[in-house]
Amino acid sequence: MDLTESYKKIDALKDLECDNNILVVGQTLNKWASMKSTKELQNVISAFLDIQWYMIDLKRQRDLALRGILEYKKDKLEAQRDMQEAVDQLQRYENKHLPRD
Repeated sequence: MDLTESYKKIDALKDLECDNNILVVGQTLNKWASMKSTKELQNVISAFLDIQWYMIDLKRQRDLALRGILEYKKDKLEAQRDMQEAVDQLQRYENKHLPRD
């Protein structure tokens, strides 16, 4: 059973939840910064932005890895079909041209 689609759906839900949380935190930090910006708050905002960029990069890497896995699976199935076709052709040739014992 291929669970790829299930994992993709779960990842999409996790991504949506994460994106929503990032939005809430970002909006709250912006609200606090507009009320009274301090050096400490600016450090928190900067750290949050760093975390956000890191998460974006992790998502990108995960997506690239998943694409690689899916392409590998597709190529593997194609190679298996090609091999089976070659075996079938060889069997047909042997049946037609080689004497039977």
